[in-house]
Amino acid sequence: MTYEEKAQAYFELYTRLTYDATNIKHKVVVADIAQYLANTSDNLGLQSISLNGISESNMSMFPDFITKALDKLAKKVKFL
Repeated sequence: MTYEEKAQAYFELYTRLTYDATNIKHKVVVADIAQYLANTSDNLGLQSISLNGISESNMSMFPDFITKALDKLAKKVKFL
């Protein structure tokens, strides 16, 4: 399974939306998740990592900017 496929699966699980390859917001978030997964493939078992003086906690699996983007997409509920 590629990082892109894993990212799409995370996207669909978190947002409860079907991934739409024509939607630019979906593509950007999935690309960010895939890049994060590729960059941290050896570090996902760690609770936190510190590089160049920047500390990142992996307690929520993804960094804040990805989590916030997923939250925005997940909270778009239409009421009739």
